[in-house]
Amino acid sequence: MAAKKMDALEGEMEQIRVKMEEKNFGMEENYSRMERKFTTAEGMLSSMENYFENMEDMMKKLIEMQSKASSAIPRADMKGKKVQEDDDEVESVLSQGPPRGFRWGIPKKRQQEKGKSVTTRPG
Repeated sequence: MAAKKMDALEGEMEQIRVKMEEKNFGMEENYSRMERKFTTAEGMLSSMENYFENMEDMMKKLIEMQSKASSAIPRADMKGKKVQEDDDEVESVLSQGPPRGFRWGIPKKRQQEKGKSVTTRPG
């Protein structure tokens, strides 16, 4: 009778061992799945941080460009007029630039292709 009880207990112990191994395997799967999710989340977080850093840099550059453009507008309005600089009272005349519609080199090249003589602009 003791042998039967021993066999029954050994059978129960085997079943418990199998269940424990199944649960352990399930826990290992869950752990590895959680680890992958964590790694993915870390990657997403770092990419989002990089994204926001890039956006911040772009916004700074846009603000710089906007401030440069807004400071250039008064200069464009003053083209061809006398300008007084700060306290030095130095006057300078802004150059008129090339004639309207003239693009450097393009008309010259076209005229050369047609065989016409080309005059250079005095510089």
